[in-house]
Amino acid sequence: MNKLKKLSLALLASLTLASSASAYDSYKYVNVGVSAATVAEESATGYDLGWGFNSYKDNGFFWGIGFDITLIPLENETVTGFGGDLRLGYTPEFNNHKIAVYGILTGQGQDIYGSQAYGFGYGAGASYRLTSWLETDVEYKTYSMTHEIVDYDSDTVALNLKFTF
Repeated sequence: MNKLKKLSLALLASLTLASSASAYDSYKYVNVGVSAATVAEESATGYDLGWGFNSYKDNGFFWGIGFDITLIPLENETVTGFGGDLRLGYTPEFNNHKIAVYGILTGQGQDIYGSQAYGFGYGAGASYRLTSWLETDVEYKTYSMTHEIVDYDSDTVALNLKFTF
């Protein structure tokens, strides 16, 4: 079984366990962010806009679903990405559950070279709750993209600011 399938099964099993605990905090969010991105071996600064839902459980489990739009201006064109993430992790009791660390299972479609590419990947992140309505996170994601002309890898390291409600 390849690494992505094993990761998917582990995330699904953990999400099943996490969903059986009662939630002590759940919220929706919108976020803005900036990322260091590499697309087809070309590096650039990306700009992110996203939205989603997070749920923190009494037993320390954390899970979330998020969607984002990313613009990455390369030298000869701007890549537009549309993605979705499943996050699963842990938030320790100390510091009132303000810190969360998590793994990410992700998928993205990109408009590049005049046509579409798609891919799946994985990543990791950490978040810190600044106030009851503001959170920041740092995330790393790597994708294996498929395109009609050339297959390529896409990697991002993003710093996001989330407004929660």
